[in-house]
Amino acid sequence: NKLPLVTDSDLTWTVFYSAFLRTKDLFDHDENILRIQNSIKDDTVKRIGGKGLFNPRTYSKCLQDVNKRLKNNTSFLTSEASALENHIRIKAENKTTLVEFFDRVRNFCTMADAYSDTSYMNNKRFLANISDVVPLFIKGKWETKQAELEDQARSPSLKDLVEIFDRELPRLEASIRNDKLRNPEKKIENKAPVKDQNKSFRFNNLNNKIH
Repeated sequence: NKLPLVTDSDLTWTVFYSAFLRTKDLFDHDENILRIQNSIKDDTVKRIGGKGLFNPRTYSKCLQDVNKRLKNNTSFLTSEASALENHIRIKAENKTTLVEFFDRVRNFCTMADAYSDTSYMNNKRFLANISDVVPLFIKGKWETKQAELEDQARSPSLKDLVEIFDRELPRLEASIRNDKLRNPEKKIENKAPVKDQNKSFRFNNLNNKIH
């Protein structure tokens, strides 16, 4: 139910906004407002979005406006590309981190495509670095896809890699939900301290002896 935290206006926004678009229809307006309030911690985003960010009637439009403003920052592509390439390798069991990385790459692909920036879309080194971040089972699917594209005399692109990510997303998200059902968070009950009757008994006996 939670959305990724937005702690700066560039790098974490892309993860948050992609996750919001993918899940917003699963919740009503009040629930979405609560999710947004719990996620957006960055002052820049709050300033751009204004009070409308937390209004049930305007929050969706405000998020669109924030996204447009941040996309217009052309330095975003460069900084985001560097962050994606240098992301630490994600293990297969880190499913939540993997889903967030998929969202981030997808949003980057959308923006690079909007800017017609082929320096990233078809860059073999960039694609190799991105595929090195994901677990081996996904990297293997990417290698198979590249072989298929070569047979078709077509160069692989970032869109092709994102398609593989998108096919994996439903399975990963279902697995995360199942993990939570199998391992629910344990609730810690605040129990009142148990009175040590033996200690009280010894103390009373001591008082009797003194008197």
